[in-house]
Amino acid sequence: MDKLISEIGYVGIREGKFLDFSSESIIEELSIDDDNFYRDAIAQDSSEESFSSRGIAKSYGDVLSFGDSSSRKNPSKTKDLFLLENFLAEAYHYPDLKITRVEALPKTKKEVKRVYFVMNDDLYQVWVFKADSDKTAKELNICDIVHRNGIPTARPIGDFPKPDEKYPYEIAVLGGIVEHAGESYDRLLENLILSPDQMYKTAKNVGKLLAGFHVKLTSARKQFEERGIILEKSSPREYLTERMLPCFKTKEKEFDRLIDLCEQLYNKQQGDLVVSHNDTHTGNIVTVQTSPNGGQLRTSLTDFGIIDHGSIGLDYPQSDLLDFWIHHYRKASNVCKNYPFDFSGVEESYENECAILERQLGTNLQRGGSKNVLIQQTLWNIYEMYDPTRKIYESKLKSAYHYNAFLKLKDSLQRNGFGEDYSNIKAELDKIRKLFNTS
Repeated sequence: MDKLISEIGYVGIREGKFLDFSSESIIEELSIDDDNFYRDAIAQDSSEESFSSRGIAKSYGDVLSFGDSSSRKNPSKTKDLFLLENFLAEAYHYPDLKITRVEALPKTKKEVKRVYFVMNDDLYQVWVFKADSDKTAKELNICDIVHRNGIPTARPIGDFPKPDEKYPYEIAVLGGIVEHAGESYDRLLENLILSPDQMYKTAKNVGKLLAGFHVKLTSARKQFEERGIILEKSSPREYLTERMLPCFKTKEKEFDRLIDLCEQLYNKQQGDLVVSHNDTHTGNIVTVQTSPNGGQLRTSLTDFGIIDHGSIGLDYPQSDLLDFWIHHYRKASNVCKNYPFDFSGVEESYENECAILERQLGTNLQRGGSKNVLIQQTLWNIYEMYDPTRKIYESKLKSAYHYNAFLKLKDSLQRNGFGEDYSNIKAELDKIRKLFNTS
């Protein structure tokens, strides 16, 4: 498997819908890149020494021939796709595995392609991403720990080095919950447009998912230490410098006052820190397809997965909860005007699930309370005002949305003893908005 993955290039995994095609088209396609590849694969197949070799030959030789020219409109599989197909066949112990489609996902922090494949007459998928030699090994180790502790998440496929070692391949492959992922969580909300109570049900179930993440991984914190993975405490400085500064292309000193004020408010929280995902926007929540009793595939409204653990660290549990809720509420309100629900039900669902898991694991985390919720709600609206990944038009709309959401917290902040914090932060935000003409 190591040899196979070492030969696969990210760019060579061509996007498109794929059908099996004739041997002639295979030879024609490969002659461009590697004249000897097809012949070598067939020659190797004469030997029973290597499953990988047999898989390559099978991918080439066991194909359907199309007599009409219309079949040629379908993208041909590149050498890299054949190698990936064979890599997956070996990983899943299924020689007849076939890749059927590749699509590029919207670029966020990394480049990712979703690869669909057929196995046992069922459709599965994996995510292939362009690796970073310095970061990918750590990310795969974190995924492995999260998966091993019963969190529905992506799991690494194939071997990977220790977190402090260089990742030697151009691509990395993730399966696990991803294999059975349904439509995106955002798309799910759109499909529930006539039933806001069902939207809210999904949010409460994501609350249960986050409870499992926090309780199980905090109990397993030593496993991160054993692999040399240091979990840093999150801070407003980290979030604001990652989001605001790139938007305005300015130096940190312009925001020092705002950052200091946000950190002062952040430090007024109480309770224990938990292992926190630190990026629980709705794009990182994965829907799950089930097939009860072998019947038709359907998207679950109760079971969800969570992906992309590149920001994992330590934080108060309300941070992940409010990060998710603010994204959920904004998107739910977009598809369902006057969305009538609030955060309390999600918080209750989270707390109930925590209590169950803590009894099972013999732990007892102190999670602060309503003041933590208010502080994190305030901070997350500030974090979300600016995001360098947004387009200009979208950025202005969201900036205004979250600024107004921040203003609506004034009375609650004053009642809970944070009136001065609110006034000082508002004054600084207004200065920044005026300075950079974003009001």
